[in-house]
Amino acid sequence: MKGSNYIWFDLCCIYTSLLAVVWLVSLTTCCGIKTDLWYLLAVGGLGMAQNLIVASVPRTPAVLGLPIELCSSGDEDQVIPEIFAEPKVMWTIMEFEEKHRGRGNALVKEFFPGKLLDWEEKWWNSDNTDERRELLEGARRKAWRKAHEAARMEREKGEKQLQKQ
Repeated sequence: MKGSNYIWFDLCCIYTSLLAVVWLVSLTTCCGIKTDLWYLLAVGGLGMAQNLIVASVPRTPAVLGLPIELCSSGDEDQVIPEIFAEPKVMWTIMEFEEKHRGRGNALVKEFFPGKLLDWEEKWWNSDNTDERRELLEGARRKAWRKAHEAARMEREKGEKQLQKQ
């Protein structure tokens, strides 16, 4: 992956290695084999090393069966990739649907197999771009107000604790 800063030997890898060592100790103590212990250790160690490598190697979407390429806008001199990123998955899929009609619905079924919220149902059933935009903006405003209120309450709680001290 060109330009990637992915470090595959991270904390997860260290914990997995520690688990592998503990598993080897468990193999030797549980089996109680007195002879040819090296064979059991080699098979167990090889299996754990294989699992460690398979689990930690970075993969491109194409390897996972999703041959995704970034769409680009702009001209040949200035390529601007289309990246859809919102605080909520549903909002991201909705933005994607607005740009690429008919493609977001499949993602909704994949990410949200259950029942959708009422406003989401209205959004997906509507063909009116203005109505869709209004529903999405309303959801964003509601989420922002909720987060703002939670932050205000947390700040007041902190101020009360400071006053008690």
